[in-house]
Amino acid sequence: MIIIDKRNRETQRLDLPSGEWVEVYTQLTAGESRRLKNAGLKYKVEQSTDDDSDKKVEVGIDIAEMDFAKVLTRVHAWSMKTGEGFDVQINKENVDNLPEDIFDEILKSIEGFVESQEKGKNSQAPEGPERHAKLVGHGSTAATS
Repeated sequence: MIIIDKRNRETQRLDLPSGEWVEVYTQLTAGESRRLKNAGLKYKVEQSTDDDSDKKVEVGIDIAEMDFAKVLTRVHAWSMKTGEGFDVQINKENVDNLPEDIFDEILKSIEGFVESQEKGKNSQAPEGPERHAKLVGHGSTAATS
């Protein structure tokens, strides 16, 4: 049974070189994953004539926007404090106001964490027909001819 409860999602603490830390979600929701995949994509549609068939579509990628979305989507908690010692909320404005070196540390830690998760998943994947059966969601992993 799958229980959907965003309040009790699994997280992992990542220690940063600066001595700060972030706690990241170990798994994204379907919506978060979809939004993250689309973050930073820029579309431009130009119509050269009155005929719809002559549309020109350009797609670009804003890497900085994608990096910003990774931090906002993955970070659940962090050690950031105000000058008065109060916790700093995780939101667009506060992420945008992070010192660049701290933002870069957070981003690199998240990317390293995600990469290690993906390597772990790939190393546990079965080979051959069993792998195919699991990937396409078949209940049985028995090889078929």
